[in-house]
Amino acid sequence: MMERAAEFRSRLSELRERGAKRWRTPGPLRAEIVTWARGLQATGYGVEAIAREIALTGSTLRRWLRAGEEEGGFRRVRLRASAKRPGSGGLALVSPGGYRLEGLSLEEAVDAIRRL
Repeated sequence: MMERAAEFRSRLSELRERGAKRWRTPGPLRAEIVTWARGLQATGYGVEAIAREIALTGSTLRRWLRAGEEEGGFRRVRLRASAKRPGSGGLALVSPGGYRLEGLSLEEAVDAIRRL
């Protein structure tokens, strides 16, 4: 944890020094930090402790973590044609989270999308 935290702390410090009063964290760096923080949360670390380690406020890290989570309500889904496998029939619906429903008729696929 400490090596990665020191790396993030250093990268954030560089951004603060280069930026004006309001600096922004680039999306790829934010995504790295969120992935790392989620891993630490899974092992029992709290958001405040993680944020302190990389010199961020807890509220900023919480906001970044929430932004990556899917919120309730409608969300965009995409249907795409997939190669049929031998023995499979119907449509396959794949959610952004990786869930897959196979063998659906067009009506069933449309109904599933409406329910998402």
